[in-house]
Amino acid sequence: MERRKKLSKRTVQLIVFASVAVLVCLSLIITNVFIPLKYLSAYIIFNKGETPNGVMRVRFLDVDAGDCAIVELPDGKTLLVDGGNGAYSSQLSILKVLNGSGIGKIDYCVCTSVKSEHCGGLAEIVKLKGVSRVFMPYCTDKGITREFSDFCSEVSAYGASVSYCEYGEGLSDELYGFCFLSPGIHDEDPFYQMMNASPTTHNINNASAILWLEYAGTGFLFLSDAGYEAQSALAKSIDIDADYVRPGGDMSDINNLVVKVAEHGSASSFCSELIERFATGKTVTAVISVGRNARGYPSADTVAEFGMYAPENVYRTDYDGTVSVTVKPGMCRVSKEIK
Repeated sequence: MERRKKLSKRTVQLIVFASVAVLVCLSLIITNVFIPLKYLSAYIIFNKGETPNGVMRVRFLDVDAGDCAIVELPDGKTLLVDGGNGAYSSQLSILKVLNGSGIGKIDYCVCTSVKSEHCGGLAEIVKLKGVSRVFMPYCTDKGITREFSDFCSEVSAYGASVSYCEYGEGLSDELYGFCFLSPGIHDEDPFYQMMNASPTTHNINNASAILWLEYAGTGFLFLSDAGYEAQSALAKSIDIDADYVRPGGDMSDINNLVVKVAEHGSASSFCSELIERFATGKTVTAVISVGRNARGYPSADTVAEFGMYAPENVYRTDYDGTVSVTVKPGMCRVSKEIK
């Protein structure tokens, strides 16, 4: 009798163990239909740090040798600017931030360049999160890079609304706004024409989108990989007040300027004429999105030149981790998540 009881207990334990194992396997299979198991840790979030209404948070993510900024807009919507290079660690970081902020579907997605370090992760992010409206380069060859091709295919499959990154395109309301300052009108702009005729790195860089974002006295200048020629042309052509993103607004409203430095701080990424146009009379912060690379980025000269405009306010994601800028009326605070 005693032996039968012991066997019975063992049998019960085995049945329980087997049942739990089956349930776990079924859960993993079901989960993998919606969430790839390799990203499961990015979805296990217990304390979500959602941004309150009326506050805008811009985070320049540490995505190694790539660019990605997640913007939580003051009305609760989300703007994603680029998606890193597609490396697993970068994708995991992006998804953790999105999920940790309670962000489900992305409202606005901007692809500033066809280069892999900008659009490499966007296809998978669109697949996993979805997006309402997409802004992308005017590129006649969707296969110019594999990553851009994958992104275009995923956007088409999802059915998102698509606009080109071109002068004047964007969004503006009473609270905040963003718009593209360069390139120009897509079928007329010389930088787009040069990229489509001859897609060299030089031409691709000059066709990168320059994006302006502003809210509550703080302006953000996203320079993507824009080359010196593109920046210089914008400096010569732009009427700061007339081109300002809010109808009827002018740059006197802007007290703080945050610059996302072009091309990971390369030697040709600094254009004093453009920075001077935007930075005069402003408190300036410069953010260099950079990771391990064989090109010597960022250039010591570029860091020093931005340091003249932003003394003690030049941040590097390879040293400082993700750089976060929180904006609300009367406040602009920069913080960093040091590795």
